[in-house]
Amino acid sequence: MPVEIRTRILMHLDPLSLVRAARVCRSWRAAVMDESMWRSLLQRFQFPFPLSSRSVGASNSNRQQFRDCYELDRNWRTGRCTTHTLDHDTQGTITCLALDRDYIFTAGEDKVVKVWSATSHKVLHRMEGHAGGVWALQYENNWLVSGSTDRTLRVWDVRTGKCLNELLGHSSTVRCLQIQGDLVVSGSRDSTLRVWNLKTGRCERTLRGHTDSVRCVEVHSGVIVSGSYDATLRSWDLKTGELIAQMNGHKDRIYCLAYDGRRAASGSQDHTVRVWNPISGECIHVLEGQSSNLVALVQLRGDILVSGNADSSILVWDIATGKLKYDFEYDRIHKNTHAGAVTCLQFDEYKMFSGSDDGCLKMWDMKTGRFIRNVLSKRAGEVVNDIVWRLQFDATKLVAAYQSNQSSDSSVIVMDFDVDGRWTADASAQTPQATISDTV
Repeated sequence: MPVEIRTRILMHLDPLSLVRAARVCRSWRAAVMDESMWRSLLQRFQFPFPLSSRSVGASNSNRQQFRDCYELDRNWRTGRCTTHTLDHDTQGTITCLALDRDYIFTAGEDKVVKVWSATSHKVLHRMEGHAGGVWALQYENNWLVSGSTDRTLRVWDVRTGKCLNELLGHSSTVRCLQIQGDLVVSGSRDSTLRVWNLKTGRCERTLRGHTDSVRCVEVHSGVIVSGSYDATLRSWDLKTGELIAQMNGHKDRIYCLAYDGRRAASGSQDHTVRVWNPISGECIHVLEGQSSNLVALVQLRGDILVSGNADSSILVWDIATGKLKYDFEYDRIHKNTHAGAVTCLQFDEYKMFSGSDDGCLKMWDMKTGRFIRNVLSKRAGEVVNDIVWRLQFDATKLVAAYQSNQSSDSSVIVMDFDVDGRWTADASAQTPQATISDTV
């Protein structure tokens, strides 16, 4: 068989079939080991994560990259991981969770912001100073900022654990914040937004216009978008503080917001999600389908919008068309969906994780809309005692914060899916067991 034809045939095989093909003879093995073969596979599979420096090491070969990606992806889907529980020793809800390559950040009703090592899982700093519970937290551009019921924001040095600045000005709880460069925008129950300079600690401007609590805020490309209990969305110029547009249409409180720099999506207690042009103020789509009155979560990535709802449903929309993409009806029939309100979710191109007050943390396939597995779940017949409040994931780690209903104790679990060793791939009973590592 000509080499060109053989190569083209091999490029259409799945990885395990390639492993077996490499055992046919030396010429086939040489063809399978060719770098162009694995470069083609990398392009075909389009893995959703960058390679970590630890898993790649010094090798830049396409074979090595494919193996690391393939095994890491399979770890995520099968649940093969190392699991660590952070020694949180805290009562009350963990309201904030953030994940970085080097750090994990937690904060909550106990008024304390904690910084953990993402590798050793040890607490590095307990940062105290807030006089009330922490309800907003973000780490961006080496800035860590927290907002509290004590009406203040605090800027922290992650390396030393010291407070760099206390930002005073709000007259009620700081409910949300968003870092943009060396600025941070905060929204408060006092119905205002404030723009702060992180270097000086000075309030650059106060944005007034909302008539009720500001619940959510997003900032992109010099535009601030805020959502309020007054049922309006407003867009503002970050530099001048001037109002760009007021978006009316919701009939009840706005609880959540997503903004990607072009489109904004808002979820409300009126059971709808609305998609907006934040510059013109035009409502592009009204997305209905939730049976409960509260849309608690929205996330936007490209043209895909996911909403998590108090009725336990998760809906996936194509906002280019305004059409519902997945409603997980198949999984409701097979009892794979949540049995309580959806409290947290995050997704990328391939997978989604969702947490609920039913105590479960679930993984979903974003390409098919199907349930993959329970990451955390109660055993059959067990009374639900936990609520999964927060989750975050990156290329290799999943972090979830959950709380016991009985004791009010909170815990944080870290699952690391990075590939260090080899394992046997699934194979039929008629064929020898094979691994991707056997060849690549």
